[in-house]
Amino acid sequence: MESPWPASLQDRFTENLSALKKTQPDVATLVENALATTSVALVTGRDGQQTFQLSNDKKIVEWLGASSMPSVSASEILSLVVATDVNAIIPGVVTGLEPLILLENFPECSAVFVIEPNPLLVKLVFHLYDYEPYFQTGRLIVVTGQDWVDQFCAFFETHPGYDLPTQMVSVPHCTGQQFALMQQHVERAGQTVFATQSQQLSRVKASLDAAKPVNLDTPRVVIIAADSRPAALEDMECLVRAAQQLGWTVASCRADVPSKRHPTHRLQCVQQINANIVISVGGWSQTLGQLLPAKVSTICWLTSSSALPTLETADISKIDFVVTPTARVKQYFESTPIDSDSLLISPPAINAIDEATSVMSSSGNDDSVDVVMVADLPDDRPESFGILLPSQLRLWQAMQDVATAHIKSGIKAASPDDMLADALKKSDIRLKERAISQQFATWLEQQILPARRAIATAEALQQAGIRMALYGWGWAELSDGHFQSVQDSCLQAVRRSAIARAKAIVVPLVHDVELQLMMESLRQAKPVICHGSELSFSEDYPELGRVSNFVDFYHDLDELVSVVQKTICLTSNASQKYADAKSYVLREHTWKLRLQSVVNNLVKHKQATVVVAG
Repeated sequence: MESPWPASLQDRFTENLSALKKTQPDVATLVENALATTSVALVTGRDGQQTFQLSNDKKIVEWLGASSMPSVSASEILSLVVATDVNAIIPGVVTGLEPLILLENFPECSAVFVIEPNPLLVKLVFHLYDYEPYFQTGRLIVVTGQDWVDQFCAFFETHPGYDLPTQMVSVPHCTGQQFALMQQHVERAGQTVFATQSQQLSRVKASLDAAKPVNLDTPRVVIIAADSRPAALEDMECLVRAAQQLGWTVASCRADVPSKRHPTHRLQCVQQINANIVISVGGWSQTLGQLLPAKVSTICWLTSSSALPTLETADISKIDFVVTPTARVKQYFESTPIDSDSLLISPPAINAIDEATSVMSSSGNDDSVDVVMVADLPDDRPESFGILLPSQLRLWQAMQDVATAHIKSGIKAASPDDMLADALKKSDIRLKERAISQQFATWLEQQILPARRAIATAEALQQAGIRMALYGWGWAELSDGHFQSVQDSCLQAVRRSAIARAKAIVVPLVHDVELQLMMESLRQAKPVICHGSELSFSEDYPELGRVSNFVDFYHDLDELVSVVQKTICLTSNASQKYADAKSYVLREHTWKLRLQSVVNNLVKHKQATVVVAG
């Protein structure tokens, strides 16, 4: 069908078709050769959006996707769809906008399968909208033609890394009967696909089992992100770079790419390099553990205590080592059946990369702010914890006031029970049940006190006229929006790049994320100002060695302001301390050293196991 429409629409069609040909060439041919059996007219919808009208031999005119206002109807149709991290199916292209809205709302690890039996409709929407980026990333799959069921099954034969879609989106132009029929076809096709994927897994596993074992003295490592959380993905990339720096053979599997999420792809990575070590970052896959042969050593490398995985007994038996970021996380796993000898601590590390090529380099830095304050703000909103009654809200407000008063007074904080007692007296409320009192004391200690400390810290810096940028989750929502330069991004890369903007970094709350950024600041020879004391920090994080020697600590807000003001006016002599800090972390706390240490321990563990077995 020669296009009678403007050249810009034809160009868009050509770009979409070219992108589809690279991933689904047979489908692209169907779409390209689709001919109109009815009259097709390019029109402007009532919302001003370009769309099509189709009329049959009886001159009955229908709007594409049964909508004369595609930009309005598409949003309304999908407004109740809950976006998850699974692959989804939409029955038909509808107006062409619906697949795009789904792709924008679903996470990057999810793919959308468009099942459209009429390839002409696919051809039409290819003229209207830009799908090329989603074809390039493998997030948009088109299944079209009268034999779409066979085509659906064939896709998974040639793309073994995809998971079966488990969510099907209903749309108005598809009647309940049509939807149910398509669902039946998809479920039957799913059984065929599942059998195909099982056969593929069996073949890869058989090949892996038959491969000659490789001695651990020559590491061949597959590093997998267990899920699509930014922390897992970023730490996976750091470990991959570390393995490359060590000269090891390494392959990686990202969890945020739909074409690489199925266990078949991960097992293929192991088989292709004949790996002898698999490192799963951020969690563990029981399915993968069951597929790996005993000759492949396994490491579960945890990135953060904020998302601790639940490891079942079946999982634990397949893991040689669990690597935790801090001693506190290690203690959590000591209460599980995991052998204590299989638990290692690998604290936050930095990349020993060339400053000349680093985006975080302070070269050319205009020092646009005095300090960057990094802290994920704990949620201390009462509604988040089901606190809704007027009396409960009065007590919650009193707890926030008492916490803030303790922090601003500079007096050593009282115990949570004592602070709760003050709040109860202030609000004139009595809690009869001991369990309820304990719950409120826990909220005060874990949510309210740290949140109020972080907010009071930011307020003190702001009131002192110190130019500041805030980085961390929750500030825009939980601090009433009265701070400037707030960045909620959870991406470590965003926060790391912010450090180069400032003369110092302030850390009012120390958790895993903040530890990582403290290390990065020292790598950039930037001062780190942290709440607490050198002694308490060393006791909490002994695995960080001499790091506490290079951190400036403060106890109260007045001392904080004083330390910051002195720090941002550093003399060249004082700067030597931070140059020494940079040298120290580059020498003792790189990802390369962390990875080498863990694998060395793995080798010793395996050798000891062999000796005992002998």
